[in-house]
Amino acid sequence: MNLPVVSDLLSLILPERCHLCGSPLREDEKHLCAACMASLPREGRGADGLNRMERDIGTLPSVRMAWGWLTYQSRNETGQLIHDIKYHGYSRLARWLGRRMAMELLPGGAFAGADCITPVPLHTLRRLKRGYNQSEEIARGMAEATGLPVVRLLKCRRHRSQTRVGQERRAENVKGVYRMRRGAAINGLSPDRGPEIVLVDDVCTTGATLLNAAEAIERAMPGARLRLLALSLTFRH
Repeated sequence: MNLPVVSDLLSLILPERCHLCGSPLREDEKHLCAACMASLPREGRGADGLNRMERDIGTLPSVRMAWGWLTYQSRNETGQLIHDIKYHGYSRLARWLGRRMAMELLPGGAFAGADCITPVPLHTLRRLKRGYNQSEEIARGMAEATGLPVVRLLKCRRHRSQTRVGQERRAENVKGVYRMRRGAAINGLSPDRGPEIVLVDDVCTTGATLLNAAEAIERAMPGARLRLLALSLTFRH
């Protein structure tokens, strides 16, 4: 039995407790207690009105927005959540965090006019080993909050994990690894404009992964406009 199935079965058998502090959850709470949820370090906007992700990662002609939700450090609360959804089988937690992120971003218009949400893909072997793609689960949580469809537009060829590559080599490591899936399509598009696509990943460090995935969509779908969303943004001194 794989890890996602085990963790989901345990959550049905055992009393639900906060994933971070371990305190019992109230009936209106899920995965995190209200105190831990409120304490998660949000990125928000800086004094210049920009989210740090918009300011730091660069851009492409097709990108109209970039936003990182939580501040990621390996030893902070966000670091624990990201590690667990990537490596310990907490797929339902990933989906719930995606829904919470979308709920917080909805009032600011992050999803207004969008046609679909698409996750940054994992290579097939890595997805099989893990049992799921955490970015796809985050995207599905966003879909629950927004009503937008999740469309798997991209596929990924095998490459070294970005966590094992120094920051200066990350762009090179993912260059050209993403391309459109054969037959990938977005239903219900207006013929007089390009698609509005929300591209989702779990962690943004240098932006190399998201920008390379966005570039693959940009090449295959001229006129597409993209919004880059990351559940977390790596802390920089």
